[in-house]
Amino acid sequence: MTGDQIVFDEDVRWFGESFSFWAELGKKRIRCIVTHKAINELPGFRIARSDEIGLRKTEIRDALKAVAESKIRRGMFSNPDLSEIEIDVTECVNDFETAGIGI
Repeated sequence: MTGDQIVFDEDVRWFGESFSFWAELGKKRIRCIVTHKAINELPGFRIARSDEIGLRKTEIRDALKAVAESKIRRGMFSNPDLSEIEIDVTECVNDFETAGIGI
């Protein structure tokens, strides 16, 4: 993607198994979706229950910003209109390493 700045919105949503937050690249708004299993790969969240994730959702979003930015910059969108990325457990470890997040 371009070298434009990626800005992350303060809106973070957690609905049991569905965690999402928003990023903006220029005028494009991109939804970042994260699975519960991917969240469990974050340091300090290995056995996090749903209620704990709900209470710490801003912290989780902040920990995932680098992974989301990396995926956006590499063009790893999950839909053809480039408006959504997914962070799931199968790619989570590689993305954390690429983004410099220790697990």
